[in-house]
Amino acid sequence: MSDAAQETRKLARNSALYLIPNLLVRGLSFLLTPVYARFMTPADFGVLGVCTTVSTLTALLVSFSLPSVIARLHFDMESEQMRRRFYGTILLFMLTGAPLLVGAAHLLGALEVVRPMRQVPFSPHLTLAMWTGYLTLLVTVPGVLLTAREEAGRVAAYNVFAAVAQIGLTVAFVVWMKQGALGAVRAQFLAAGVSALVGLALYVPHMAVAFDLGLLKRALLLGLPMVLHVSSNWILNLADRMILERYAPASDVGLYTLAYLFTMAALLVLNSIGDAFGPITLRLMKADPASPTVPLLGTMTLGLDCYACLGAAVLGEDAVRLFFPASYAGAVPMISWVVAGAAMQGVYHVWSQGSWYRMNTRGIAAATTFAAITNLTLNFIFVPRYGAMAAAVLTFVTYLELALLHGVVATASYRIAWRYRDWLMCLGAMAAVYAGCAAVARALPPVAAASLRLGIVVLGFPLALWALGVVRREHVARFLAARRGA
Repeated sequence: MSDAAQETRKLARNSALYLIPNLLVRGLSFLLTPVYARFMTPADFGVLGVCTTVSTLTALLVSFSLPSVIARLHFDMESEQMRRRFYGTILLFMLTGAPLLVGAAHLLGALEVVRPMRQVPFSPHLTLAMWTGYLTLLVTVPGVLLTAREEAGRVAAYNVFAAVAQIGLTVAFVVWMKQGALGAVRAQFLAAGVSALVGLALYVPHMAVAFDLGLLKRALLLGLPMVLHVSSNWILNLADRMILERYAPASDVGLYTLAYLFTMAALLVLNSIGDAFGPITLRLMKADPASPTVPLLGTMTLGLDCYACLGAAVLGEDAVRLFFPASYAGAVPMISWVVAGAAMQGVYHVWSQGSWYRMNTRGIAAATTFAAITNLTLNFIFVPRYGAMAAAVLTFVTYLELALLHGVVATASYRIAWRYRDWLMCLGAMAAVYAGCAAVARALPPVAAASLRLGIVVLGFPLALWALGVVRREHVARFLAARRGA
């Protein structure tokens, strides 16, 4: 079997192992979202969106961006013994330094030294959100370790466990106990705690009980510039909800949060594919920096990303029209914009591989920070006047900027012979198929439109890629050969 066929097969297998179990579980979660909407008002969704934002920010700030560099340094360790010392050092640091930072923030909030939110109480909502963020860090690190080792099956099982725990607890607190937004926040906290314990059980066999200051310094020197990067990513992903919380009613924050739920469905697919694509790309480029397989895998990855985003936008709009109370209808026009932003994240993830290969963390941080500053500036200008819809449009605009900036940085760091013509065809096909679906929605009743739009998405996008020459006969033959093991 050729190298390209082998790696194509591995990309497909690992992507499926990451994606399919999570997609089934997350699919159940999205099917339950209309049920939650019966027990939670748009304002409750707004409170939950703000708390999720706080927990995500907490996880980013107290991690020192170490999860972002674990996978990269895994390939640079000279021996398995050094890897074990490295993972032991990271865990000890996470168990000692991070809780002190969260505790200090908790104390400042409890004493009302700072009052970060206008409509969401600090206790118990934001308190639970902060500690959920810390526990989420302990969930993330084991997953990153297993991903770097390309143990896709164990990663998938772990992710499924974490998702099922959160679904079960959310149903218990929101549907059965009818605790509304606070119940959902409590469910997130307890699910993160249980999942962290399981994650540590998976992590410990791969580590040595050691604290190596040299290895920690090496990781921090690479990771600290990334704190700016991940914080800027948080701004791009979530800060608009903080601005909406201050300048718009909680119900608007809730509608925007609902629109973002469908973006999260797209990102689930993007991240599953990316978890397979990243380690394979780094391994191939370590062996051959000019590997011809990498550009092919990049096109395949971006095509799948566009397919996922197209489906999330169209099906998300139809789901809100058909299954949610009328009070949620305002989320429909926002969905396509925020999901288009996710598509730009797909471009950024592929394009940035040159920067990761050269470990140009300063360039990565600079590009993301510039896009984040643009996002904050434009949100502060337009959200007070135009509300949640402005935030949705700006999500796409600033992620487009992010993709372009990272393209410049990555190309300067290490030039990869990406198939840019195919990238443009993927993005153009996605936009054209979505435009056709939008015309159908205007012309037909909701139920008939939803059925026809589903068919257009499922068949229209791959046929468009075939007609444009992005999917070629040799790609299909190579994939079939990979499946046969030829």
